[in-house]
Amino acid sequence: MPSMRAFIAVPISDEVKKNIEPFRKALEIDDVKTVEPENLHITLFFLGEIDERRTMEIIAAMEKINAERFELPFSGAGVFPNPNFIRVVWVGCESKELENIYGALAPSISKMGYKFEDFRAHLTIARVKGPAAKEKVKEVIARFKDAKFGACTVDRIVLFKSTLTPKGPIYEEVFAKMLR
Repeated sequence: MPSMRAFIAVPISDEVKKNIEPFRKALEIDDVKTVEPENLHITLFFLGEIDERRTMEIIAAMEKINAERFELPFSGAGVFPNPNFIRVVWVGCESKELENIYGALAPSISKMGYKFEDFRAHLTIARVKGPAAKEKVKEVIARFKDAKFGACTVDRIVLFKSTLTPKGPIYEEVFAKMLR
């Protein structure tokens, strides 16, 4: 197994993706790159390039997760880092269970040399490429800031391989840790 660009994430249901689609479509404006519906997920840890040994270490850490399935609600919309300098447009998905899974994995992943900021659960919908889109993005956010996008059952945590292509990234499941 050669090295691969990887991340650990929570996949979301097709139903939630469908509910988010009007919001995603509203963000298809100049200087904004929306995430393709099939690529929507909640990133727990971006790992970058990892080799086979590191892949096995990460899978071993994921295997130790002892968590039950849970319902994850999706609601509200916002931006990172702030409304005056927008880089990421997101849908909210906060839950204690998701924070606990992150917290259970973080020590093992950190021991591998990764540095992480505080975890803020969110579903990235779009990336803003330049300041020209700021006002239009703010208008879209205002329309969807209190929207409810449904919920899905989180039944697994996945190690994904990410292959960058000119048409956008392609994600493949490498390993899935099923939740009880």
